[in-house]
Amino acid sequence: METKKSKVIKRKIKTTDSGEKVVDKYDNQYILLAFENGDWGEQACKPDGKYFEYFKEGEEAEYILGDEKIVLGKKGNKIIVPKKDFTPRAGGAFKYEPKKKDAYKAECVSYAGRYTTDLVVAAVIKPEEIGDFLKVYTGAMWSLLDNLKDLD
Repeated sequence: METKKSKVIKRKIKTTDSGEKVVDKYDNQYILLAFENGDWGEQACKPDGKYFEYFKEGEEAEYILGDEKIVLGKKGNKIIVPKKDFTPRAGGAFKYEPKKKDAYKAECVSYAGRYTTDLVVAAVIKPEEIGDFLKVYTGAMWSLLDNLKDLD
């Protein structure tokens, strides 16, 4: 999905026929938005959230057109604030950190143990063959891991 930039020409809080604000099960309100370039749709956000006032009528704003959906009986789009403007509310984003080779080897033993248990339950191997199977499986996986480059 590409980030677009256009002037907001209309911003209105979505309401029911009786004039009540539309609120979903997550307490999000919906804001109907129309842009100068012809794009339009709705944004869902918390009324007390920092993105409730992100789109201001008469000002240019960056946005992403999300999935097409029916808005007020017509085809519209979900309007999304670009990710660069998002910050985590709590905790933080997952930080990927490559594992050491020993960690991968330990995982191999764990997988082999679970896989072997499944084979015993399914009566594919006999309980007395568990040790042999584990040796073959972990030996094969470890030799593959030893051949991987750039893995400490």
